[in-house]
Amino acid sequence: MSVKREWKPSMSLSKETLEEVNNYPIVAIPSRKLTKETCEHFGVRCSLNPLDGKTIEAIYFPVYEKGVLVDYQKKDLTKAKNEDYHFTFITKKASSSSDLFGQNVAPTGGKKSYTHEGALDAMSSWQVMKEKYPTGNPACVAIMATSWAVKQVANQQSFYEKFQETVMALDQDECTPEELKKGIIKGKEATAAIAQLMPNILVASFSEKDANDMLKEGKGEELYWALVSKSKPYVPEEIKFGSDISIEEIMTPLQEGVYIDAFPKTMKMLRGFRKGEMTIILAPTKSGKSTICRELGYGILDKGGFLGNQFLEEDQKKTVQAYIALDNNVLLPAFRENPNILTREQVKASKDRLIDNNRTVFLEANKLSPETVLKNMRYMAAIGAEYIILDHLSFVLSGTHSTDERKDIDLLLHELAAFKKEANVHLIVVAHIKRKDFQPKKDKEGNILYPYWIPVSKEDGRGSAAFEQLCDNLIVIEPEVLNAEGQRGRIRIKIAAAREWDDTGISDTLIMDRETGRMVNAENKFEF
Repeated sequence: MSVKREWKPSMSLSKETLEEVNNYPIVAIPSRKLTKETCEHFGVRCSLNPLDGKTIEAIYFPVYEKGVLVDYQKKDLTKAKNEDYHFTFITKKASSSSDLFGQNVAPTGGKKSYTHEGALDAMSSWQVMKEKYPTGNPACVAIMATSWAVKQVANQQSFYEKFQETVMALDQDECTPEELKKGIIKGKEATAAIAQLMPNILVASFSEKDANDMLKEGKGEELYWALVSKSKPYVPEEIKFGSDISIEEIMTPLQEGVYIDAFPKTMKMLRGFRKGEMTIILAPTKSGKSTICRELGYGILDKGGFLGNQFLEEDQKKTVQAYIALDNNVLLPAFRENPNILTREQVKASKDRLIDNNRTVFLEANKLSPETVLKNMRYMAAIGAEYIILDHLSFVLSGTHSTDERKDIDLLLHELAAFKKEANVHLIVVAHIKRKDFQPKKDKEGNILYPYWIPVSKEDGRGSAAFEQLCDNLIVIEPEVLNAEGQRGRIRIKIAAAREWDDTGISDTLIMDRETGRMVNAENKFEF
């Protein structure tokens, strides 16, 4: 029995020619809500599935150079957006020196020209303007690629100079830091680059990603006014005018931070942990930093916060066990050694409340880089994390094989500072201090006076001033040494910097209760 084989364009090995494409029909593009009249105006052609003669397989946008047709840009609808050959050129004569799409049918001057990121967007804007004024011919053009944006616009300066105003209507998307490092350019970056070339441009803003999305969503009227009367002079995002802030914004109080009960004095001085801020904790080794971080994490979960956990020196199991132990006031090592000191019902109740609640997420990895940590932080924020603990920074940097640790710290902290603001999360970042030659006080006979505190200052952050400069809160942990055997005693928390309130100094003095595993006040406790 013979089986009829379905025809697909990808099965054809023949290369299309300019003449062949010139013979393809001009039809409406329903999926983009573009009419046949619009496609005829721009000379956009389509290839149709030969089985039904209706289904559009590919769209062909004409490419002109100095008014002469030299190529077609093909959009293959049978391939996924990010698949190879989704966009191709027929003759490969298109370049950044080619005319703008639509330039060949645009007026040679007038009040405004409208530049888009893609041909479909230029067609969409032309269509909604034409519907308003059927006798008009708005100058709607498009660059062929954001990577060509500046060169293509620069090469067509004579076109733009004939218009009183130039409106940039590129896509509303922007690059992630990782994409910027790879040299990728999206709508906002291309607009900023063009503004360097043409400082007096106007910029149109859309409620959707681009002009065609506006048309598809039935927002043609909104698109029209966004282009014609609501476009504004380009201003770099970093520049703000006094009029940009409203009375309502001025009168909005500082958001209330989450208060962690285990650290009452610290929380009182900082007024809690607010989203959009970063708290850095500097601590020497063996100072109880992980214990402090677990108490912070538990406190956030206990208050209903969405927490991202990046405890890089322990696995997810240990972190979860720590939260359950804290919730039941049992010592973590005792619980790990014998989980049956709690009943299954107690463990389940704590797990249901703290862990199985769709607001707790963990990072567990053996090999990390700054890029990996940031990528996972962004994922955590995207799914709802409001607070993220990173314990600790030194572990991340240890895998970079760099010879300039200070530079690496600076770069990573700059990335974290930008991320916490962009994602509106509170970052709690632990960093080990550089080793210091501390000499405790001695008596007249030269004997060390015990107990003594190991002092930590904001300058101890492994040689990088970025710790103080980029954080909102800088907390140091100072351990107490009890005797010559190095027995640990209490710890004290000292606020070294607080950007909002500037309350600094010693806050909580604590010790772990060996029965409950909780950090308790030990300000006046000297016997152990």
